[in-house]
Amino acid sequence: MPTAIELFSGCGGLSTGLTRAGFNILSAVEINEVAAQSYKANHKDVHLHIEDVCKVTAETLLKENNLQVGELDLLAGCSPCQGFSRLRKGESGRTDPRNKLVYEYLRLVKGLKPKTILMENVPGIITTEYGREIFTEVKKELEDMGYVVDYRIINVADYGVPQFRKRFVLLGSRYKDIAVNLPNETHTSPEKSKEQNKKPWKTVRDAFKGLPQLGNGKTDPNLPLHTCSANGELNMRRIKAVPHDGGSRSSFPADLVLECHKKYPNGYKDVYGRMSWDRPSPTMTGGCTNITRGRFVHPEEDRGISLLEAARLQSFPDNYVFAGNFGQKSLQIGNAVPVQLGEIMGKQLINCVNRINGQA
Repeated sequence: MPTAIELFSGCGGLSTGLTRAGFNILSAVEINEVAAQSYKANHKDVHLHIEDVCKVTAETLLKENNLQVGELDLLAGCSPCQGFSRLRKGESGRTDPRNKLVYEYLRLVKGLKPKTILMENVPGIITTEYGREIFTEVKKELEDMGYVVDYRIINVADYGVPQFRKRFVLLGSRYKDIAVNLPNETHTSPEKSKEQNKKPWKTVRDAFKGLPQLGNGKTDPNLPLHTCSANGELNMRRIKAVPHDGGSRSSFPADLVLECHKKYPNGYKDVYGRMSWDRPSPTMTGGCTNITRGRFVHPEEDRGISLLEAARLQSFPDNYVFAGNFGQKSLQIGNAVPVQLGEIMGKQLINCVNRINGQA
């Protein structure tokens, strides 16, 4: 079975997808203790390092897995990326230490010399000035080591995830004559699906199918993860004022409009908005169960989406275990790599690894 190591593993979305694709995850690194608890609960056989990736050496990873340099099939890394985000105000991101973590991934690529690589990040790594500076340097280093890379910004909805989420993805091979390319999109809008011979996007309706109704602040007795935050009386009035199936706060009567929205009527229009049944959801974030943080109100019921609904939108299986309190679970779910995306990219990499290893 092809082998993989994941850096910045979070709660394990990417590892779950790679495992489904056929990889044997040997080791993982995650600094956040709560996310690491979630990872361990779902990936019990993985050597998990709960520490700063800066302190993890290639020698340690090789030794604990009885590997020689060059034997590892895949090194995957999704370094924290908030510093490249376009939501940052004023700062270019140059002072954010998280942006430097991509160099730690590069350091371990040099030390392990894996046959293939996977990098995932926000689009800002190639769309912002500072992001491009860093990526240009990283790309040159990878190519100098002999890697042939393919990368672009993709929308996960185009790969069967029921969510609009743009991400930067890079795949690479150390064998120039056995390159690996990003897979073709499999899904598109229903209007274009027939002419493009693709499947229609998966939708919120698809993701929420079979889930019982839930009251504000309630937990389903049979599905512990199907629990939502409790909204106060004023926010419940706001929720009820938003039309079902895609409505927004533009429908608020004057007495429900927040002062900050009066000052900036065109800003953050999605907050307090409802999802649309027959469209992919908006991007899941660390605040994906908080109605004040985005379009995270249920399409029909008067409540924010539940943890289970958010997890389904990230294509996690229903039996996935998340550690921590409600807010910590929301953060892990929103920050995760969608499982379905990991599986699709993993299958592409498996095909490359099999050719490298002479099995295809």
